[in-house]
Amino acid sequence: DKEGFNILPQLKLLSENENTPVIVLTVRDSAEDREKAAKLGASAYLTKPFPISNFFDAVCYALRIDKPLFPKVSGLLTDRNT
Repeated sequence: DKEGFNILPQLKLLSENENTPVIVLTVRDSAEDREKAAKLGASAYLTKPFPISNFFDAVCYALRIDKPLFPKVSGLLTDRNT
């Protein structure tokens, strides 16, 4: 298994992945790790555990989607899980 910090630069080297947003999901919570992920091209960084709303916020940010879409997506997920 490769660590994400090793995989991220490899992903970004491929031309078809150059503009693909990457969201880092990790237990690492240091400022150094956040900075490293940003320098390697991560679009967002979430530390586990995190509320599902933070995940949707990160996805919306990474895809440049306006926030009003969030409640609709969140409601769909909540309905399925109940």
